[in-house]
Amino acid sequence: MNKRKHPRLIKSFIVKVKTQGPQIAKWDMPVLIDISEGGCRFYGSQAYELGTYLDMQIQIPKSPVPIPFIAKVTRVQSNKIFNITRYEISVSMSTSEHDMKKKFIESLKFFFQSD
Repeated sequence: MNKRKHPRLIKSFIVKVKTQGPQIAKWDMPVLIDISEGGCRFYGSQAYELGTYLDMQIQIPKSPVPIPFIAKVTRVQSNKIFNITRYEISVSMSTSEHDMKKKFIESLKFFFQSD
């Protein structure tokens, strides 16, 4: 049984993430695996604790600026390839900026139609 609310889209968008909090964190640019209206999966260079909140920016076509999201880590899986550990991170995404969320959803729908 598929519990997924939104279909996943396998496309490459530029994504940046960093941990939220009082510490100064550097932006990481993970490799996007797939994305949907509610979340995404990406390969990152570091593990995050489950429940960690991340600042996330996604650059989509036709948007002059990246769309900001708050992401919550929901799953972490490590894989070792050629002695390099990479982490598959799943996150749920939300934003309080309604217009940006609408633009993001419209962009995803465009890509689903073009497949």
